[in-house]
Amino acid sequence: MKRILILSMSCNDDFFISQEEDVKNTWAKDIIEGKYENIDFMIYRGGYDENSMSKKNHLMKLNVYDDINNTFLKTYMALSMCWKYLGKYDYVFRTNTSTYINIPLLNELVQNLDSDDIVYGSDIYSLSEKNCPYPLCWYVRGNGMLLSQKHIDIILEDSLPLLYQKGGDDTMISSILNSYYIKNGEDYKKHIRGYKHGWYKTTNTDVNNGNNLCKYNCDNNNPEFWNSFITIQMKSYMDRNIDHKNYLEFYEIMKSYVDKDINKTALENINYEFQLFIGSILGYVNHDEWINTDKYKLYLVEVNHKASDDDARFLPKEPLKYVNYYKADSKILI
Repeated sequence: MKRILILSMSCNDDFFISQEEDVKNTWAKDIIEGKYENIDFMIYRGGYDENSMSKKNHLMKLNVYDDINNTFLKTYMALSMCWKYLGKYDYVFRTNTSTYINIPLLNELVQNLDSDDIVYGSDIYSLSEKNCPYPLCWYVRGNGMLLSQKHIDIILEDSLPLLYQKGGDDTMISSILNSYYIKNGEDYKKHIRGYKHGWYKTTNTDVNNGNNLCKYNCDNNNPEFWNSFITIQMKSYMDRNIDHKNYLEFYEIMKSYVDKDINKTALENINYEFQLFIGSILGYVNHDEWINTDKYKLYLVEVNHKASDDDARFLPKEPLKYVNYYKADSKILI
């Protein structure tokens, strides 16, 4: 059976630390209690003066800056420590504390994968600025990025020139992998796939991009409906303070439901022809439209409101005493 590490990014901030407890008390609970022999779970934060890893508490504290502009270095260090102290996994699922993971469905999907050359993501973005210059402008969103052991090895091997760059880890990881496939004479877009991703009470507007890759339905309390999604976003764009309520409410919806045909559902989820998600909330564009768009002019667009207060929460704190960019040395706490 393929081994999976679920790696959830958090932040050394009271809001995110409280959200870690929501994760542990909902979708990660069965993993923590040992009901999945092939799945491990770790949370990682930055902003500490030394690296440490607690297997018992499922937590890594990292000697890296904790602001949003250093998430690539943060994820790089987390991956380095896991590879060094936990060993290699067949797949790593990089997510965050505001995303609910459908563990049975994710596990079934991974067990049925027959190629380690495809990156799977909850949303597929196109961004021609910042870390994903054209032609590397397709990348998968970091709230649900499924990476194979091969991908992690490539990332750890080829990341050194980017460690000092400011930007999101999802865009940089995708740039590294896209470059790898281009360098080997392949079309990198064939190595990117979307799977089904849902939003639970995220905005006040219904969203459906037509092919069911991403769907939002505020009033749907049907567990059978939600069970067909691998990731479900709990982050509210109206008021982050209701995230906790949404987590517990959604867990109650899901915990008593068992899909009797989960294998078929999982396989169907990865066979969609994906559409690209341009814009942080509502800006869908169909594939044909995107092909005819000037890629140099693509950029993320906020639609009618501020997407999130994450920027404010991720503001840099006091400088760290020392940041070791090259070694993932750690105190391992059992």
